[in-house]
Amino acid sequence: MLNREETIRQMKECMNKLEDFQICALFLLSVERTGQSENIENLIPDGIADRAANVLSRFFWIKDTVGYLGENRFAAFLTGRLTERTIWDKAETLSQTLWFAAEDIPAENLTSYIGVYLFQAGGDSFSHAFRMAEYALSLARKEKNRNFYICTALSEEKNYLPQTSAGLSTQLMLNYIDEGVRLLKVGETIKPLYISPGFLRRLNLEGEKAENCKVHIHPADLAEYEQKVYEAAKGQQPVEGMYRISRSGKKWIACAFRMICITSYGQGPVVLEISHNMDGIEQLKGQLDEKQQWLRFVARQTEYQLWEVDIKTRTFRFLYTRNLVEGRQAVYENFPESVIQCGRVHVDSAV
Repeated sequence: MLNREETIRQMKECMNKLEDFQICALFLLSVERTGQSENIENLIPDGIADRAANVLSRFFWIKDTVGYLGENRFAAFLTGRLTERTIWDKAETLSQTLWFAAEDIPAENLTSYIGVYLFQAGGDSFSHAFRMAEYALSLARKEKNRNFYICTALSEEKNYLPQTSAGLSTQLMLNYIDEGVRLLKVGETIKPLYISPGFLRRLNLEGEKAENCKVHIHPADLAEYEQKVYEAAKGQQPVEGMYRISRSGKKWIACAFRMICITSYGQGPVVLEISHNMDGIEQLKGQLDEKQQWLRFVARQTEYQLWEVDIKTRTFRFLYTRNLVEGRQAVYENFPESVIQCGRVHVDSAV
Protein backbone atom coordinates (compact mmCIF):
# COMPACT_ATOMS: atom_id res chain seq x y z
CA MET A 1 0.00 0.00 0.00
CA LEU A 2 1.17 3.55 -0.77
CA ASN A 3 2.79 5.59 1.99
CA ARG A 4 1.62 9.07 2.96
CA GLU A 5 3.86 11.04 0.58
CA GLU A 6 3.09 8.87 -2.44
CA THR A 7 -0.65 8.81 -1.65
CA ILE A 8 -0.86 12.61 -1.52
CA ARG A 9 1.29 13.00 -4.64
CA GLN A 10 -0.89 10.66 -6.70
CA MET A 11 -4.11 12.26 -5.45
CA LYS A 12 -2.90 15.74 -6.42
CA GLU A 13 -1.75 14.46 -9.80
CA CYS A 14 -5.12 12.81 -10.43
CA MET A 15 -7.06 15.97 -9.48
CA ASN A 16 -4.99 18.07 -11.89
CA LYS A 17 -5.82 15.75 -14.81
CA LEU A 18 -9.59 15.65 -14.25
CA GLU A 19 -12.11 17.58 -16.33
CA ASP A 20 -14.13 20.18 -14.46
CA PHE A 21 -17.42 18.25 -14.68
CA GLN A 22 -16.03 15.04 -13.13
CA ILE A 23 -17.07 14.04 -9.60
CA CYS A 24 -14.54 13.06 -6.92
CA ALA A 25 -14.74 11.52 -3.46
CA LEU A 26 -11.99 11.65 -0.83
CA PHE A 27 -12.32 9.03 1.93
CA LEU A 28 -10.47 9.33 5.25
CA LEU A 29 -10.60 6.32 7.57
CA SER A 30 -9.38 6.11 11.13
CA VAL A 31 -9.19 2.99 13.30
CA GLU A 32 -9.52 4.01 16.93
CA ARG A 33 -10.17 2.60 20.34
CA THR A 34 -13.49 3.56 21.91
CA GLY A 35 -12.93 6.44 24.30
CA GLN A 36 -9.34 6.88 23.11
CA SER A 37 -6.94 9.52 24.33
CA GLU A 38 -4.82 11.74 22.11
CA ASN A 39 -2.07 9.10 21.70
CA ILE A 40 -3.68 6.83 19.13
CA GLU A 41 -0.70 4.61 18.38
CA ASN A 42 -0.22 3.52 21.99
CA LEU A 43 -3.83 2.39 22.24
CA ILE A 44 -4.09 0.31 19.04
CA PRO A 45 -2.49 -3.14 19.11
CA ASP A 46 0.05 -4.20 16.52
CA GLY A 47 -1.35 -5.66 13.31
CA ILE A 48 -4.57 -3.63 13.21
CA ALA A 49 -3.25 -1.23 10.56
CA ASP A 50 -2.14 -4.20 8.42
CA ARG A 51 -5.56 -5.80 8.71
CA ALA A 52 -7.22 -2.52 7.74
CA ALA A 53 -4.89 -2.18 4.76
CA ASN A 54 -5.80 -5.67 3.54
CA VAL A 55 -9.54 -4.88 3.76
CA LEU A 56 -9.16 -1.56 1.93
CA SER A 57 -7.03 -3.03 -0.84
CA ARG A 58 -9.84 -5.51 -1.58
CA PHE A 59 -12.66 -3.03 -1.08
CA PHE A 60 -11.64 -0.30 -3.55
CA TRP A 61 -10.96 -0.64 -7.29
CA ILE A 62 -7.46 -0.85 -8.74
CA LYS A 63 -7.94 2.54 -10.44
CA ASP A 64 -8.66 4.19 -7.05
CA THR A 65 -5.81 5.74 -5.10
CA VAL A 66 -5.55 4.11 -1.67
CA GLY A 67 -2.80 4.75 0.88
CA TYR A 68 -1.72 4.71 4.52
CA LEU A 69 -1.28 8.11 6.18
CA GLY A 70 0.16 6.85 9.45
CA GLU A 71 -1.34 6.75 12.96
CA ASN A 72 -3.86 4.12 11.81
CA ARG A 73 -5.36 6.50 9.26
CA PHE A 74 -5.99 5.73 5.60
CA ALA A 75 -7.09 7.70 2.56
CA ALA A 76 -8.81 6.72 -0.68
CA PHE A 77 -9.50 8.92 -3.71
CA LEU A 78 -12.27 7.96 -6.17
CA THR A 79 -13.47 9.49 -9.43
CA GLY A 80 -16.13 8.57 -11.98
CA ARG A 81 -19.92 8.41 -12.14
CA LEU A 82 -20.42 9.10 -8.45
CA THR A 83 -23.52 10.28 -6.62
CA GLU A 84 -24.13 10.87 -2.96
CA ARG A 85 -26.19 7.69 -2.91
CA THR A 86 -23.39 5.47 -4.24
CA ILE A 87 -20.90 7.07 -1.85
CA TRP A 88 -23.34 6.64 1.03
CA ASP A 89 -23.75 2.94 0.22
CA LYS A 90 -19.98 2.49 -0.10
CA ALA A 91 -19.23 4.23 3.21
CA GLU A 92 -21.94 2.27 5.00
CA THR A 93 -20.66 -1.06 3.67
CA LEU A 94 -17.06 -0.17 4.51
CA SER A 95 -17.94 0.86 8.07
CA GLN A 96 -19.66 -2.48 8.61
CA THR A 97 -16.68 -4.36 7.21
CA LEU A 98 -14.07 -2.70 9.38
CA TRP A 99 -14.78 -4.35 12.72
CA PHE A 100 -11.53 -5.65 14.05
CA ALA A 101 -10.72 -8.19 16.72
CA ALA A 102 -7.42 -8.39 18.57
CA GLU A 103 -6.09 -10.86 21.10
CA ASP A 104 -5.67 -8.26 23.82
CA ILE A 105 -8.53 -5.86 23.05
CA PRO A 106 -12.20 -6.91 22.71
CA ALA A 107 -13.72 -6.21 19.30
CA GLU A 108 -16.32 -3.84 20.74
CA ASN A 109 -13.53 -1.56 21.99
CA LEU A 110 -12.23 -0.86 18.48
CA THR A 111 -14.11 1.46 16.13
CA SER A 112 -13.47 2.63 12.59
CA TYR A 113 -14.65 6.11 11.55
CA ILE A 114 -15.02 7.26 7.96
CA GLY A 115 -15.19 10.83 6.70
CA VAL A 116 -15.97 11.51 3.04
CA TYR A 117 -15.84 14.71 1.00
CA LEU A 118 -17.76 14.59 -2.30
CA PHE A 119 -16.96 17.38 -4.74
CA GLN A 120 -16.62 18.40 -8.38
CA ALA A 121 -13.20 18.60 -10.01
CA GLY A 122 -11.95 22.09 -10.75
CA GLY A 123 -13.71 23.68 -7.81
CA ASP A 124 -11.46 22.70 -4.90
CA SER A 125 -7.74 22.48 -4.23
CA PHE A 126 -6.38 19.27 -2.75
CA SER A 127 -5.61 20.96 0.58
CA HIS A 128 -9.19 22.20 0.85
CA ALA A 129 -10.60 18.80 -0.09
CA PHE A 130 -8.38 17.14 2.54
CA ARG A 131 -9.50 19.59 5.23
CA MET A 132 -13.15 18.93 4.36
CA ALA A 133 -12.57 15.15 4.57
CA GLU A 134 -10.96 15.65 8.00
CA TYR A 135 -13.96 17.73 9.04
CA ALA A 136 -16.29 14.95 7.89
CA LEU A 137 -14.18 12.47 9.90
CA SER A 138 -14.60 14.59 13.03
CA LEU A 139 -18.37 14.65 12.50
CA ALA A 140 -18.40 10.87 12.02
CA ARG A 141 -17.06 10.49 15.57
CA LYS A 142 -20.12 12.38 16.84
CA GLU A 143 -22.69 10.33 14.92
CA LYS A 144 -24.85 8.16 17.18
CA ASN A 145 -26.34 5.77 14.61
CA ARG A 146 -23.40 5.23 12.26
CA ASN A 147 -19.62 5.63 12.07
CA PHE A 148 -19.36 7.67 8.90
CA TYR A 149 -20.24 11.15 7.66
CA ILE A 150 -20.38 12.61 4.14
CA CYS A 151 -19.82 16.28 3.32
CA THR A 152 -20.77 17.28 -0.20
CA ALA A 153 -20.04 20.33 -2.32
CA LEU A 154 -22.46 19.18 -5.00
CA SER A 155 -25.87 20.79 -5.37
CA GLU A 156 -28.34 18.09 -4.46
CA GLU A 157 -29.99 18.07 -7.88
CA LYS A 158 -26.74 16.84 -9.49
CA ASN A 159 -27.03 13.63 -7.48
CA TYR A 160 -30.21 12.71 -9.36
CA LEU A 161 -29.59 14.32 -12.76
CA PRO A 162 -26.41 12.65 -14.06
CA GLN A 163 -25.17 12.55 -17.63
CA THR A 164 -26.71 10.01 -19.96
CA SER A 165 -24.73 7.18 -21.52
CA ALA A 166 -24.44 9.33 -24.65
CA GLY A 167 -22.73 12.07 -22.66
CA LEU A 168 -25.75 14.39 -22.74
CA SER A 169 -26.75 16.27 -19.65
CA THR A 170 -30.15 15.37 -18.25
CA GLN A 171 -30.46 18.99 -17.18
CA LEU A 172 -29.94 20.12 -20.79
CA MET A 173 -32.74 17.89 -22.04
CA LEU A 174 -35.10 19.06 -19.30
CA ASN A 175 -34.58 22.64 -20.46
CA TYR A 176 -36.54 21.91 -23.62
CA ILE A 177 -39.61 20.05 -22.38
CA ASP A 178 -42.77 21.72 -21.13
CA GLU A 179 -43.65 19.02 -18.64
CA GLY A 180 -43.05 20.04 -15.04
CA VAL A 181 -40.42 17.91 -13.27
CA ARG A 182 -39.64 18.21 -9.57
CA LEU A 183 -37.50 16.22 -7.14
CA LEU A 184 -38.90 16.25 -3.61
CA LYS A 185 -36.95 15.16 -0.53
CA VAL A 186 -39.49 13.73 1.88
CA GLY A 187 -38.96 13.89 5.63
CA GLU A 188 -40.87 15.70 8.34
CA THR A 189 -41.38 18.33 5.65
CA ILE A 190 -41.38 18.17 1.85
CA LYS A 191 -38.38 19.98 0.39
CA PRO A 192 -37.90 20.58 -3.38
CA LEU A 193 -34.39 19.63 -4.51
CA TYR A 194 -34.92 20.40 -8.18
CA ILE A 195 -37.54 22.20 -10.29
CA SER A 196 -37.36 21.94 -14.08
CA PRO A 197 -37.41 25.01 -16.37
CA GLY A 198 -40.73 23.81 -17.82
CA PHE A 199 -42.36 23.96 -14.39
CA LEU A 200 -40.90 27.43 -13.77
CA ARG A 201 -42.03 28.72 -17.17
CA ARG A 202 -45.54 27.60 -16.27
CA LEU A 203 -45.49 30.08 -13.38
CA ASN A 204 -43.34 32.75 -15.07
CA LEU A 205 -40.53 32.04 -12.60
CA GLU A 206 -37.70 31.41 -15.07
CA GLY A 207 -34.27 31.38 -13.45
CA GLU A 208 -35.45 30.73 -9.91
CA LYS A 209 -33.61 28.10 -7.86
CA ALA A 210 -35.51 25.26 -6.23
CA GLU A 211 -34.67 26.39 -2.69
CA ASN A 212 -35.89 29.94 -3.41
CA CYS A 213 -38.90 29.16 -5.58
CA LYS A 214 -42.24 29.81 -3.87
CA VAL A 215 -44.92 27.57 -5.34
CA HIS A 216 -48.36 27.93 -3.82
CA ILE A 217 -50.67 24.92 -3.86
CA HIS A 218 -54.36 25.66 -3.55
CA PRO A 219 -55.45 25.29 0.10
CA ALA A 220 -58.27 22.95 -0.95
CA ASP A 221 -55.73 20.63 -2.66
CA LEU A 222 -52.79 20.87 -0.25
CA ALA A 223 -53.71 18.17 2.29
CA GLU A 224 -54.51 15.58 -0.38
CA TYR A 225 -51.36 16.50 -2.32
CA GLU A 226 -49.09 16.04 0.70
CA GLN A 227 -50.80 12.74 1.48
CA LYS A 228 -50.01 11.52 -2.03
CA VAL A 229 -46.36 12.63 -1.72
CA TYR A 230 -45.94 10.58 1.47
CA GLU A 231 -47.76 7.68 -0.17
CA ALA A 232 -45.35 7.81 -3.13
CA ALA A 233 -42.39 8.03 -0.73
CA LYS A 234 -43.20 4.55 0.55
CA GLY A 235 -41.89 3.37 -2.82
CA GLN A 236 -44.56 0.77 -3.49
CA GLN A 237 -46.14 2.11 -6.69
CA PRO A 238 -46.68 5.32 -8.71
CA VAL A 239 -49.25 7.80 -7.44
CA GLU A 240 -51.39 10.09 -9.59
CA GLY A 241 -53.60 13.08 -8.87
CA MET A 242 -54.52 16.70 -9.60
CA TYR A 243 -53.62 19.98 -7.94
CA ARG A 244 -53.79 23.71 -8.59
CA ILE A 245 -50.64 25.81 -8.31
CA SER A 246 -49.99 29.54 -8.35
CA ARG A 247 -47.13 31.99 -8.21
CA SER A 248 -48.95 34.56 -6.11
CA GLY A 249 -51.95 32.68 -4.73
CA LYS A 250 -54.35 34.61 -6.98
CA LYS A 251 -54.38 32.95 -10.40
CA TRP A 252 -54.45 29.15 -10.21
CA ILE A 253 -53.23 26.65 -12.81
CA ALA A 254 -54.71 23.15 -12.82
CA CYS A 255 -52.14 20.34 -13.21
CA ALA A 256 -52.24 16.55 -13.38
CA PHE A 257 -49.26 14.84 -11.76
CA ARG A 258 -47.65 11.43 -11.42
CA MET A 259 -45.16 10.59 -8.65
CA ILE A 260 -42.76 7.76 -7.93
CA CYS A 261 -40.04 7.23 -5.32
CA ILE A 262 -36.68 7.05 -7.11
CA THR A 263 -34.33 6.63 -4.15
CA SER A 264 -34.27 6.38 -0.38
CA TYR A 265 -31.21 6.85 1.81
CA GLY A 266 -29.87 8.97 4.60
CA GLN A 267 -32.37 11.54 5.71
CA GLY A 268 -35.32 10.36 3.66
CA PRO A 269 -36.68 9.24 0.30
CA VAL A 270 -36.66 11.33 -2.86
CA VAL A 271 -39.83 11.48 -4.96
CA LEU A 272 -39.90 12.30 -8.68
CA GLU A 273 -42.97 14.37 -9.66
CA ILE A 274 -43.93 14.87 -13.32
CA SER A 275 -46.83 17.22 -13.93
CA HIS A 276 -48.78 18.39 -16.97
CA ASN A 277 -50.53 21.72 -17.36
CA MET A 278 -54.24 20.95 -17.52
CA ASP A 279 -55.34 24.58 -17.34
CA GLY A 280 -56.11 24.83 -21.05
CA ILE A 281 -58.07 21.59 -20.95
CA GLU A 282 -59.97 22.73 -17.87
CA GLN A 283 -60.84 26.02 -19.56
CA LEU A 284 -61.97 24.16 -22.68
CA LYS A 285 -64.03 21.80 -20.55
CA GLY A 286 -65.74 24.78 -18.94
CA GLN A 287 -66.51 26.25 -22.36
CA LEU A 288 -67.87 22.91 -23.58
CA ASP A 289 -70.04 22.56 -20.49
CA GLU A 290 -71.48 26.01 -21.12
CA LYS A 291 -72.15 25.23 -24.79
CA GLN A 292 -73.66 21.90 -23.82
CA GLN A 293 -76.12 23.63 -21.52
CA TRP A 294 -77.12 26.01 -24.31
CA LEU A 295 -77.51 23.09 -26.71
CA ARG A 296 -79.72 21.26 -24.22
CA PHE A 297 -81.86 24.40 -23.79
CA VAL A 298 -82.26 25.03 -27.54
CA ALA A 299 -82.98 21.38 -28.34
CA ARG A 300 -85.82 21.33 -25.85
CA GLN A 301 -87.46 24.29 -27.56
CA THR A 302 -87.83 22.51 -30.91
CA GLU A 303 -89.97 19.69 -32.28
CA TYR A 304 -86.95 18.15 -34.02
CA GLN A 305 -85.01 15.25 -32.58
CA LEU A 306 -81.23 15.42 -32.20
CA TRP A 307 -79.26 12.19 -32.32
CA GLU A 308 -75.78 10.78 -33.02
CA VAL A 309 -74.26 7.52 -34.24
CA ASP A 310 -70.86 6.11 -33.25
CA ILE A 311 -69.89 4.29 -36.46
CA LYS A 312 -67.04 2.37 -34.85
CA THR A 313 -69.14 0.85 -32.07
CA ARG A 314 -72.46 1.00 -34.03
CA THR A 315 -74.14 2.82 -31.15
CA PHE A 316 -77.15 5.13 -31.69
CA ARG A 317 -78.01 7.79 -29.10
CA PHE A 318 -80.89 10.24 -28.81
CA LEU A 319 -79.71 13.57 -27.49
CA TYR A 320 -81.64 16.49 -26.07
CA THR A 321 -85.26 16.74 -27.26
CA ARG A 322 -88.49 17.49 -25.48
CA ASN A 323 -90.25 14.83 -27.58
CA LEU A 324 -88.23 12.02 -25.99
CA VAL A 325 -90.80 9.91 -24.16
CA GLU A 326 -89.89 9.44 -20.53
CA GLY A 327 -88.74 5.90 -19.82
CA ARG A 328 -88.29 5.05 -23.51
CA GLN A 329 -84.94 3.70 -24.60
CA ALA A 330 -82.48 6.45 -25.70
CA VAL A 331 -79.39 4.34 -26.55
CA TYR A 332 -79.36 1.50 -29.08
CA GLU A 333 -76.49 -0.85 -29.87
CA ASN A 334 -76.09 -2.83 -33.10
CA PHE A 335 -77.19 0.10 -35.28
CA PRO A 336 -79.10 0.17 -37.65
CA GLU A 337 -80.85 -3.19 -37.08
CA SER A 338 -81.83 -2.33 -33.51
CA VAL A 339 -83.65 0.93 -34.36
CA ILE A 340 -85.48 -0.78 -37.23
CA GLN A 341 -86.60 -3.71 -35.09
CA CYS A 342 -87.94 -1.45 -32.36
CA GLY A 343 -89.89 0.69 -34.83
CA ARG A 344 -87.85 3.87 -34.49
CA VAL A 345 -87.11 3.74 -38.21
CA HIS A 346 -89.54 2.27 -40.75
CA VAL A 347 -88.12 -0.67 -42.60
CA ASP A 348 -88.85 1.01 -45.98
CA SER A 349 -86.80 4.06 -44.90
CA ALA A 350 -83.79 1.97 -44.02
CA VAL A 351 -83.00 1.10 -47.62
